[in-house]
Amino acid sequence: MKSLSVSAVFLLTLFLTSDAAPIREKPDMCEKAFPDCCCLKDNCDIRCVDIYGKSAFGYCSTLKEEDDVCVCRYHC
Repeated sequence: MKSLSVSAVFLLTLFLTSDAAPIREKPDMCEKAFPDCCCLKDNCDIRCVDIYGKSAFGYCSTLKEEDDVCVCRYHC
């Protein structure tokens, strides 16, 4: 019974702290500036700021794959 309450407290703590840093549904995805080209740099900056705070920044590059999405090229 004691281990059950410890597990419940742990899960509750995990649940409550999970909302501390809001992330978007697909955190690595950036909006494309043009259909066949580049990403908007500000989108990666916004994503990084959402996760790491006001001083964070990131840059975008385009992946050459079937879905061709934009990701933050550098870690914040």
